[in-house]
Amino acid sequence: MRSRAFTLIDLVVLLAASAAAGCGNAPDGRQKISGTITLKGVPLDEGLIEFIPKGDSSAKGVATRSGALIKDGRYVIPQDKGLVPGTYMVMISAVEGSAPEATPGVPPGPTKKGRAKDRIPADYNRTTKQVVEVTKEGPHEFNYTIP
Repeated sequence: MRSRAFTLIDLVVLLAASAAAGCGNAPDGRQKISGTITLKGVPLDEGLIEFIPKGDSSAKGVATRSGALIKDGRYVIPQDKGLVPGTYMVMISAVEGSAPEATPGVPPGPTKKGRAKDRIPADYNRTTKQVVEVTKEGPHEFNYTIP
């Protein structure tokens, strides 16, 4: 009986050590991504940043696509929603004005007013020229100064 108790204790210690060793590293290699964005010299009040895989560029052939809301010039993509190492196109957008008021009983959707105007130049969204390389080692902070 003594040897069986020793085996169970060993197993518990081994499992605890394995769990501790894995802390901070996502099993699929995802990385936490963060950064700052300024527009015309001021932190961007609100917007959206997206990271779109450029082809099949990830190290393991598994591309991820992710994004985050921008608030007061900062964005964070947590590790569990982060990016695997690879090359990504970056799209940043921020519409002019606020969202239209919801009309009771009417589902949200396009209006006769057309599309909202984006405050961010096309080189940062529709025709983006922004590309980043996410590596296992980092850095994982990508900052943008938009003229």
